[in-house]
Amino acid sequence: RHVTGTIEAVRGEVFDLVLANIYGDLLLDLAADLVACCRPGGHLLLSGMLWEYHSDVRRTYEQLGCTLLERKMLPEFCTQLFRREAS
Repeated sequence: RHVTGTIEAVRGEVFDLVLANIYGDLLLDLAADLVACCRPGGHLLLSGMLWEYHSDVRRTYEQLGCTLLERKMLPEFCTQLFRREAS
């Protein structure tokens, strides 16, 4: 199932893949909600963050039980792929 919209639209649901293409400050603000929407063993693909946010985003999502699998640095932006570990 594919859902596009705000976090409020999917609160309480769980998905195999969560994709968020938003600014880094929002990825930090919504971290707990985004992780909660991802099933254990599922993936979170986070993009749209400026370089300056990549370390804080990584640290925050790792503290929430995710493992960084891959990071792509583009000229201004960064994309990070995480796996949510089993609870």
